[in-house]
Amino acid sequence: ETEVEDFKNRLEALASIPVVQSFTSGNVEESKKFVKIFRNMERLKQLTQYYRSVQKTNLQRQWSEIVETAENTNSDRFLREFYDVLFENYQKQLKWCNNVFEDSTQPVLTIAELLMTLQPTRESCINAALKRTTDRLQVLKEVSSANIYFGQVMQKNLPTNIPVDIKSSLANSIFSYFSTIIGQYAAIE
Repeated sequence: ETEVEDFKNRLEALASIPVVQSFTSGNVEESKKFVKIFRNMERLKQLTQYYRSVQKTNLQRQWSEIVETAENTNSDRFLREFYDVLFENYQKQLKWCNNVFEDSTQPVLTIAELLMTLQPTRESCINAALKRTTDRLQVLKEVSSANIYFGQVMQKNLPTNIPVDIKSSLANSIFSYFSTIIGQYAAIE
């Protein structure tokens, strides 16, 4: 039993680089082979973690670029721009995951996990935007409407088979951080 687990661990370690490469390139056929291998080893959960990690790394890089551009151009639309990128990625990944994993929860989990771990955080980006402007209420209005827009567009486009706990996790990841900002409203005003 321990020898089998040891073998599975070594096989997973050997496969990690080609797995990441096939997920990064979006290679459907190659990725399907890995799904079959990992499913047979009863390690599909680890494979989906590799998938989400690749996705989060790519989206984190795009977030950093959007934030940097917003700081240089003094834009308050950075959140909406990022949500557009996220939604476009979500639609592509939903099709890809249904094809490769036969699972539509992975792209939703990716977004929920990503939003909770973005660097810099949305709060710090909003605070920076508030410091750069004289029209603070406009910034808050833009951020609030971006959150609502993204929440609604995701809600409309979630597959019906997404479990309630994953939906709750997604909603929490979209909106929970904003309560900190709202808590500072009096000081901001």
